[in-house]
Amino acid sequence: MRCLLSRPALLFVLAITAAGSVRSFAAEVIQTLGRRVTLSGNLLVLTEPDLNRVALYDVAGARPRKIGAFGRVGFRPGELDGPHGATLSRGRLYVADTFNHRIQVFDIAGLAQGRAPRLVSAFGNFGKGIGDLSAPHAPVAVSPSVRLRDRVFVTDSRNDRIEVFDRSGRATGMILGGKGAADGKLDGPVGAAFDAGGRVLYVAEAGNRRVSAFDGASGAFLFAFGRDLTSPGGIAVDGAGIVYVTDVGARLVRRYAPVRGANGTVRGARPTGAWGRAGTGPGEWTYPQAIAVDRRGRVYTIDLADDRGQIFSAAGAYLGSFGEDVEPAPEPIVSAPLRLVKTLCSNGGTYGIDILAAPDPIPLGDLFDIEVRVREGCRSGPPAEKVGLEVEAIMPGHGHGMNTHPRVATLGGGRFLATGLRFHMPGRWEVHFDVVRGGVLERAQAEVALE
Repeated sequence: MRCLLSRPALLFVLAITAAGSVRSFAAEVIQTLGRRVTLSGNLLVLTEPDLNRVALYDVAGARPRKIGAFGRVGFRPGELDGPHGATLSRGRLYVADTFNHRIQVFDIAGLAQGRAPRLVSAFGNFGKGIGDLSAPHAPVAVSPSVRLRDRVFVTDSRNDRIEVFDRSGRATGMILGGKGAADGKLDGPVGAAFDAGGRVLYVAEAGNRRVSAFDGASGAFLFAFGRDLTSPGGIAVDGAGIVYVTDVGARLVRRYAPVRGANGTVRGARPTGAWGRAGTGPGEWTYPQAIAVDRRGRVYTIDLADDRGQIFSAAGAYLGSFGEDVEPAPEPIVSAPLRLVKTLCSNGGTYGIDILAAPDPIPLGDLFDIEVRVREGCRSGPPAEKVGLEVEAIMPGHGHGMNTHPRVATLGGGRFLATGLRFHMPGRWEVHFDVVRGGVLERAQAEVALE
């Protein structure tokens, strides 16, 4: 398998390790590109931050079967810059768009048929305040508990915290951690995962070389463990509650069993062994980083140094490899209507968009305007209050947008006028109407074909 890290970056990491500074190496892991992997049921999600790609696999069989892949570099909504992890939950894919300082949510229903996922929403801004993210460097954590089903836990590595949002992208105000080494503080969190019951959130810390546990409902610190860790790189929990942590510096996967009190609540964790060996052959690695466990107890690891994906038994027996086939398939040719539809729903169902005025048909090569109204609710509702609107258009088959920059003016009563649009080429276009309120963007989109 090819090495996806650049040679200078790899040499830099090795030089730090050779100097003997485990702490410096652990801190650098947060900044170094490397694949991340998560599992939801029989679906495995693999992200390649240096190639700005996300791939999904079906792991129900003996070997992962690729379903599809997508991703395009950029800063606009729907584009990615260094995605370090993605989590599939209730039909939505939450992608940690690391260097764009946000979480993007996609509907991947059409991926198996070769269609690009639809952007549902995006949230997070660069900063240190409530609702801000500096660099989400790990897959988001979602709880299987009904009590916490509407919460999304984001590992904000460079702010040394876990920030909690609701599923619509609004910050709840709950913050776990904050820079420090005391109980309840975090230093360089690199991953988070819930226990099987969905109550205890385990957070792996590279800087403090430990795992801290928090109550997912209250955010209260519970306990910490992992004195044997040198530099945690990833964390996963299986159905029996066993915690798996990749120890990058020691080149091991370490296992911990939960310690329960009289009422069955988790009060700590004890080491139950470790496995791994250095090397480049099957079943070996250089720096094991990301980790996930499937329903059958198979362990999936990613090697930071050469991005190899490997599969092991819970005891460390090598079972196979995966991830060589992450190249996206070409999008199928999809017909599009010749005119813009008059009404459409946002992809998350929060808003309705009425096209009040637009050229019919849309001219090829000429500037044109679109007047729209944004409503509360998909099918009917009053004009949306306190919202902004951004309008853009792209050609999915060509990978580019318009050669103009539209402007959007607010007219009042939920109405907006977008001016300066121009479709300079014939073919299939997607028009994006991105509604923004309270720092959360939700997209509605329409297709149109020009001949």
